[in-house]
Amino acid sequence: MILSSTVQSVSPTIPLVLQPQDMKLHSWCEDHLPINPSVKVVTTDQSVAGRGVFAMEDLQQDERICFIPNALVFHQENCASCFPQLAQEISKSKQKYGFGMDKKKFAWIHRLWRKVARKTRVQPEFYHLEEDDLWQPELTLYALEAIKENHPWKEWIDQWNRDDPTYSLFKKNAKVYDEEVIDLTAKELQKQANYLSDLHLKAALSIRLGRFEEQKQVLPLKDDVETSSMYSLLGSRAGELGDNLTGVIPFHDMINHSLDPNLSMSYGPDHIEIYANRPIEKGQELFLCYTEIGREMSTTNALWSLLQWGIPHRKEDIKIFDF
Repeated sequence: MILSSTVQSVSPTIPLVLQPQDMKLHSWCEDHLPINPSVKVVTTDQSVAGRGVFAMEDLQQDERICFIPNALVFHQENCASCFPQLAQEISKSKQKYGFGMDKKKFAWIHRLWRKVARKTRVQPEFYHLEEDDLWQPELTLYALEAIKENHPWKEWIDQWNRDDPTYSLFKKNAKVYDEEVIDLTAKELQKQANYLSDLHLKAALSIRLGRFEEQKQVLPLKDDVETSSMYSLLGSRAGELGDNLTGVIPFHDMINHSLDPNLSMSYGPDHIEIYANRPIEKGQELFLCYTEIGREMSTTNALWSLLQWGIPHRKEDIKIFDF
């Protein structure tokens, strides 16, 4: 997902042609969720990110783009029901370190454990992790399991991709002490957002890598390139879903980001719907906004958006310079 400043139509003389991977994705979607036949995922240089969702015909305001059943969303609860043995392993690992317990019933135990951890040498490196910090490593484990078991999600997961400096760093399975690699990554990120300082970028990358190392102590994650790469991929595709759930929404994750989106979302009791929030011309790319609409962008938010999602914001979009 890459930031787009404007929404433009593709020249009618330049046809949009689906590549084999695009057709494969649409085949999977047609088997699992209804998509408006007038929109297509297309791999093309005409997309702000090299691949995006386009209107193949004119779309009307409020026209439905996609209807996604909640059962298809890749989040912790759905994954746990699909992979119960792995869910049990994750639960045991979390409980070993004071996570995964009923927050009300065991709150006092959780507080006591934290207090003891602060005063002893018992796993002091991750005593400050919270339950909400564990969604990314959890989903990493489930995604790798889905691939291993050839689950129906696999064909969709195989389509996940990311191409930015932060992902390249994780593809190397870099560690927090790999200063040279971190320095080079910070320089590459600075080319995308030159208003961010080299020092802040290096510090943020080190925090990201350090947090990953902490999470690997709590959950049964392997220390290899496959795990590190999937972890970073999930970071750029998942979003908050409410009720302490974070996950990846099929088809939604193929739509790129803009501060001026032409799509909106609504949530029902058992589904998610994406619809056009204004008329959309044939050839236009479709966009959602992945940051809070109406919230003024700060340099801190821009930094973490760049690292987490690979979204570079323009300097003119920054309203609050807080470092």
